[in-house]
Amino acid sequence: AAIKDGFAVLMELGAVNRHHRLTDLGRLMAHFPLDPRIARMLIQAQREGALEEVRILCAALSIQDPRERPFEHQEHADQIHGRFRDRRSDFLTLLNIWRAYQQKKNEGASQSQLRAFCREHFLSYRRMREWIQVSEDILSILEETGLQGEGSSKDSGASYEAIHRSVACGYLSHVAMKKEKNLYIGSKGRQIMLFPGSSLFNKGGDWIVAAEIVQTTRVFARMAANIEPGWLEDLGRHLTKSHVSSPHWEKKRGRVVAYEKVTLYGLPIVEKRPVDFSRFDPAEARRIFIRSALVEGELPKPYGFYEHNQKLRETLENVEDKLRRRGILVDDEDLFTFYDQRIPQLSDLRSFDKWLKDQGGDEILRMKEEDLLRGGGEPQVLHQYPDVFEVGEFHLPLRYNFCPGEEPDGITVTIPIHLLPRLDPEPFEWLVPGFLEEKIFLLLKGLPKNLRRQLAPVSETARKIFLSLAVGEGDLYTALSQAAQETLGISIPRFLWNRESLPDHLKMLFEVVNAEGSILATGRDLRSLQHQAVGAHQDAAWERARRQWECSQLTSFDFGSLPEKIE
Repeated sequence: AAIKDGFAVLMELGAVNRHHRLTDLGRLMAHFPLDPRIARMLIQAQREGALEEVRILCAALSIQDPRERPFEHQEHADQIHGRFRDRRSDFLTLLNIWRAYQQKKNEGASQSQLRAFCREHFLSYRRMREWIQVSEDILSILEETGLQGEGSSKDSGASYEAIHRSVACGYLSHVAMKKEKNLYIGSKGRQIMLFPGSSLFNKGGDWIVAAEIVQTTRVFARMAANIEPGWLEDLGRHLTKSHVSSPHWEKKRGRVVAYEKVTLYGLPIVEKRPVDFSRFDPAEARRIFIRSALVEGELPKPYGFYEHNQKLRETLENVEDKLRRRGILVDDEDLFTFYDQRIPQLSDLRSFDKWLKDQGGDEILRMKEEDLLRGGGEPQVLHQYPDVFEVGEFHLPLRYNFCPGEEPDGITVTIPIHLLPRLDPEPFEWLVPGFLEEKIFLLLKGLPKNLRRQLAPVSETARKIFLSLAVGEGDLYTALSQAAQETLGISIPRFLWNRESLPDHLKMLFEVVNAEGSILATGRDLRSLQHQAVGAHQDAAWERARRQWECSQLTSFDFGSLPEKIE
């Protein structure tokens, strides 16, 4: 067990790999006749420019704490030691003690004066001398290994970060994250409490590192300091584990981004860092890029091929409404397949733009009608569903909707308010050729039973009558009666055709608009709209016409002849 623990420490320090073989760093550490943690701290300190301070700290960690706390003077000793205290770090507290002692020594104090200084400050004179001796021994080792030459500075004035990065490098498994006041979560989820004698007690930061994790009545962190979690990823890269989640397309960045969580011994040192997802899963990043950027159109700048494909899709997207059948136009999966078959392994706009440039243009990504239609949209079929309804000299726009049970289901004709009084309902009963055969079929089914029996099978009869009609000429219901007589020899009086029983999509929906295109009224009864909408639409031209022509409370025809039209 001890050997296993020893290898665990060496792996933590980066001295051996997972196969228990020495690394380059391990070979360098092997030259130090010191505790491996101490050796690792010194090597890191040399890189950080904090070798002098860390050397002193390493010496202090190699001996017993020089501070004394006599039972009968504990409170007074704590007050005196408080002069050296640094609320951020117990390590800096040690350095403050060292500097105070060295200052006294450099002032030429004798041994008796140094002893008195130690008594006054509740320090052990013997341990202070041992501290100095060990630090000098470490200095000799550093000079032998070449880490510190003779000309090296004796006081480098290193930063807090440099010192504590070096310390953390030797004690990565002693890092802990704050849970609540004085209580921390350490490696592998164990709970650790700040030692009450620590300078950080009641004032600890969110993250700490401790030189000692000891268990007495509970697990305590002794000799601790505040650190930044951002240091740990670099220092413990060989120990960290990374997990990415929530990959998504970021339009602004022009790439697929995920959130990375980095843990050290189970502690989250990086919570939610945006990273390029293609580094982790290039195939999935490519799929997200195609689906989000190209299929859904989340592009930060215009692309000719995309605008072309969108316009073509808009042109064709009303085919399903016209034919009242879903599944004719390709869906997003089909669009994905189109791009997937053409685009190489890439997942960001920079690579995509370069690829397009290498292709000499975007023709390869421009869709044709056959790429967007699955079938059923042949030109001869679509010809039966015009986009304009012609009534005499007027050309009224048509709009198709396939939404059974909702008000706009069927065909909507848009009528400007000034044309409304001049229209007759008769032409609109014909609907459009694509809808007419179904309308005839349902009108036949609505006939009395004795007539229906003579018309069986009704679907074939409807087809025959439809093919014999001159669509759009005269009154539909009169034309149906004549066609039944001529084609089948059956007499069907006009009044038996039951228009009211037809579903809404086989009755034209009228949408009345003003000059600005705003909708004034809608309905399927043209005569009713002519009475309601025209009278309710009060514009200047209407008011002028009313003043000139409108009369009320008439009892006789005493106003002479009237014009055919009033503009």
